[in-house]
Amino acid sequence: AGAMGLEVSTLSLYVILAIDWAAFLALFATVARDVETRRLSGPVTLLALGVANGALLADHFLARYAALEIVALCIALIPLIEMKSPRAVPLAWSCYLLLRLGDAGLLAAILILHAAGGMLRIAPVLEFAQGAIEGGSAVLGWTVVGFALAAWVKLGGWPFHLWSRAGPSLSLASHAWLYAILVPGLGGYLLYYLTPLLALTSPLRTAALWLGAGSAVLTALFALAQRDHRAALVYVGATQAG
Repeated sequence: AGAMGLEVSTLSLYVILAIDWAAFLALFATVARDVETRRLSGPVTLLALGVANGALLADHFLARYAALEIVALCIALIPLIEMKSPRAVPLAWSCYLLLRLGDAGLLAAILILHAAGGMLRIAPVLEFAQGAIEGGSAVLGWTVVGFALAAWVKLGGWPFHLWSRAGPSLSLASHAWLYAILVPGLGGYLLYYLTPLLALTSPLRTAALWLGAGSAVLTALFALAQRDHRAALVYVGATQAG
């Protein structure tokens, strides 16, 4: 797989700053309001925070993939920790499996890139992929499909917003930061790197435009129809993803 390391860029630092401050504000609001939380929620949140920062700084696709797997595990564990209901187990499993579906798309894209370019360092392999797609490579077009699926799932776009349906049953801090900020933030970061490749693949670009716009309108209507504000936030997130 080659050497793995961390690479600091202005963009990654901005994203880390935003995500970390959001985590601080969510936890501070919990303490300030004296809201009771489950004992293990804090450690899982901090684990997700540290691993997500590692994913944002990783210069190697395999390292980033492994970090995202741990984040998905943390997201699935929170319902088991905080919910005192029989619904916790099926919600945790559905959440985890949907996030794994996105990671399967990411892994497929990584393997295609490795087979074509023989490397997994993020910056050079994406530069290679861009040149190959410009040259008409149909195989690397599937890389864009895998990345797009991974970004779509993490952003919580319809119909993959279902992974975030456990959020309203959790504490407000866990719902706001883990479900509405952290994972969609990682999806947005992935989308940033995908965009130059997506711009070169006309059919996929058009499909993404229409799917994004259509799902945004649909989930906005669903959000307006919700009476519970916490439940509406799930659809608001899906609208933003679109």
